[in-house]
Amino acid sequence: MNIELTTREAVVSTEVQSRLEKKLEKLLERTNKETPVRVMVEESRGRFNAHISMSLMGKPLVGESENKNMVAALDDAVEKVERQFNKLYERVQDHR
Repeated sequence: MNIELTTREAVVSTEVQSRLEKKLEKLLERTNKETPVRVMVEESRGRFNAHISMSLMGKPLVGESENKNMVAALDDAVEKVERQFNKLYERVQDHR
């Protein structure tokens, strides 16, 4: 799996990074695992902004979230991408 993690003014521990990788790996089991995923975590004024973006079948999937807790912000962003992924995947499956 190809995950590009970028941080601004924040430090992501290895535990949080491995948790994020597990969630994204579970999401990408149904598709090409070599899909590049870009994750950006930024801290400003005591709040964490998480931004996850990837492209699937030519469609951009983007999830953004803001929270005081870094893990909660990342989880919310992953959930948003997961909803978009499921919607697109179902649309493709119904078309066939």
